[in-house]
Amino acid sequence: MRDRSAHVFFYGLFMDQELLHSKGIQPEQVEVAWVDGLELRIGQRAALARSERGRVYGLVMTLTFRQLDKLYAEPGVEAYRPEAVLAHLSGGGTIAAMCYNLP
Repeated sequence: MRDRSAHVFFYGLFMDQELLHSKGIQPEQVEVAWVDGLELRIGQRAALARSERGRVYGLVMTLTFRQLDKLYAEPGVEAYRPEAVLAHLSGGGTIAAMCYNLP
């Protein structure tokens, strides 16, 4: 199961593919996307909050569950939890994706 892949919507630090590469993570199928109904909140950490008119831009990437486990086990991001979102792809279409957010 951990080698299976998932679409993930990144809206903050992990949109940086060079950073992911430095951690040994090689994302696939990277595409600009947005999620409606959320807004970005910046505090000590970036997080998303429900907002009727909100829209958050980011990247959808395909990563394995093993890569996601590794990424979100690191200090400072271990509190983030996955939730389901509908991501609108810049190339057209909408896909179900996971989005890691603070509870």
